[in-house]
Amino acid sequence: MLFSSLTFLYYFMPAVLALYFIAPMRNGSPRLRNWVLLAASVFFYAWGEPVYVLLMLGQAFSGWFFGLLIERFRGRPASRAALAGSIAVGIGGLMFFKYSDFFIDNANALFRSAIAPLGLALPIGISFYTFQILSYTIDLYRGNASLQGNFFTFSTYVMLFPQLIAGPIVRYVDVERELARREHTMARFAQGARRFAIGLGKKVLIANALGELVDIYKKSGDRSVLFAWLYIAAYALHIYFDFSGYSDMAIGMGHMFGFHFLENFNYPYISRSVTEFWRRWHISLSTWFRDYVYIPLGGNRVAAPRYVFNILVVWFLTGFWHGAGWNFIVWGLYFAALLLLEKYALGKALARLPAAVSHAFVLLCALVSWVFFDAADLGGALSTLSVMFGAGGGGLASAEAAYYLRSYAVPLLVAAVGCTPLPAMLMRRLFAGSAEAMGGEEPTEDRLAEADDGDSGAPAGAGSVAPAGAGATGAARAVGAAGGAPGTAGGAPVAYAGDKTAGVAQAGAGAPVAEAPVAGDDVAQAGAGAVSEAPDAAGWAPVAYAGDKTAGAAGGAPVAYAGAGEVPAGAATAGAAQAAVSGAAAAGAGAAPAGTGAVAGGQPPGQAADLPGRPLDWARLVLEPLGIALLLIVVTAYLVDGSFNPFIYFRF
Repeated sequence: MLFSSLTFLYYFMPAVLALYFIAPMRNGSPRLRNWVLLAASVFFYAWGEPVYVLLMLGQAFSGWFFGLLIERFRGRPASRAALAGSIAVGIGGLMFFKYSDFFIDNANALFRSAIAPLGLALPIGISFYTFQILSYTIDLYRGNASLQGNFFTFSTYVMLFPQLIAGPIVRYVDVERELARREHTMARFAQGARRFAIGLGKKVLIANALGELVDIYKKSGDRSVLFAWLYIAAYALHIYFDFSGYSDMAIGMGHMFGFHFLENFNYPYISRSVTEFWRRWHISLSTWFRDYVYIPLGGNRVAAPRYVFNILVVWFLTGFWHGAGWNFIVWGLYFAALLLLEKYALGKALARLPAAVSHAFVLLCALVSWVFFDAADLGGALSTLSVMFGAGGGGLASAEAAYYLRSYAVPLLVAAVGCTPLPAMLMRRLFAGSAEAMGGEEPTEDRLAEADDGDSGAPAGAGSVAPAGAGATGAARAVGAAGGAPGTAGGAPVAYAGDKTAGVAQAGAGAPVAEAPVAGDDVAQAGAGAVSEAPDAAGWAPVAYAGDKTAGAAGGAPVAYAGAGEVPAGAATAGAAQAAVSGAAAAGAGAAPAGTGAVAGGQPPGQAADLPGRPLDWARLVLEPLGIALLLIVVTAYLVDGSFNPFIYFRF
């Protein structure tokens, strides 16, 4: 059952929402509502996989049972053995169902044997829920997560249908608290509905339309250079809007049910390096491999040969995770080679190049990578590449290629603009002060919305994050910085601001830092250097968002972000500084206001000012529901009649 199907939209989802909110909350506990979600998730999965739902339940029981053993024998060899058992069962199940025929086919080719392939159907979502179970047992063993003693609650986490099929990969530590207690508000539900509608539109109206063009190329005998590049450009945009659309829908449904799922995409096609691209693309997967494979192997705090080995292992596994084929393995190793090339040769050169040139380099690398990703096999990928670079014998252009370029010019243009922050920026200007409601992709938006609802935020203290104050609506982001305060000659600003991924600030450097953690919501302990590409030297501060768990540097000076791309202005006093945006005050003993500089909309620091855009609340109340209703009407029309799509009616 797809999120974008009429069955899901008009039968399953309304029924689940009705049952969910009818179920009472006793003493604030969502236990009965968890039961509704679990039953709905089992039904959702059984709709398409009636047999493999037993496999998923078995894997969930395995993870829960090994978790009990890990906690029971903590500190003893048996605990490590239980962790090994959990990994063996999880990875073993994944290997058997997903990769058996791959290994059999290669063994037959290598040894000239005739072993019959098993022909097993791939269980839907097995790659995602396997990694979620492993994140629980590994974090439990490390002491980063608490034991979940209730099997049904744990199963709810594993099988939660919004993110079960296509992610994002949700870690237990991220939803641990919300499984036991969560709040439901109309504002959060409305935010989730908006986000779901945006994702639905991205998937159905843009991704599906571009998918049609991809299929047309594959069925066509035309092998002109123009058609090949048109195909791969359409595929690059198709896979982005398809995958990010599903992530948007999952995150939106999470909000409806009171959960906060971390962001999975952050405008990857605006990246200026391949390293940055993978900080923005499929964030939940890249951070999973970083935390559970790359760092345990030694990360970047090893000798150069071992570092190269670590990168190759991680990207081999990343490619193999995506599919059981050599083309996926080559796809992963291709990115490993690019990352190593940037690390040792091109990194500084790319940073000095004009933005347009570095963007073009990343886009070219991404387009070539998608050829391997979409191909049926390695030979097909090499054939397509030969056509793209003029060796296919089809000429530079053809009448057929020109026709489809004209026919799909509008959806291609819409997608090209839509994969940048421009639409979100325009919406923020229209609905000023309501950034978190616009359904953008920034990794911080859910955390900001969480702080806005007043149910999270790190405790105040030296170097820690302060929760957003009353009335804050996503304007403030606070991070700890070791040493000097922002705005002074010696203080270092954070590398990125607004809708950019967070950077790392260095005490007293007076300059932004180019390297940042892999994903916005993951932080490096000050001085630890454990995160990939995070500086290794002591004195580097962790990066955090409001509501994140972070170990701040003692005595650090918090910095407040102000809106999209804005940094607080004004000089800061010595010591632990304080900056405030829309009522969000940063912590620190003896904190002093950050001078007289204005922050976000001309409001002085430290003053809980009225949010900009409040007079436009009536527009939000009227225009947003109308917009969502219109979007649902258009999507429904397209699902009923596939020929109806407003984007492909505009032909030149």
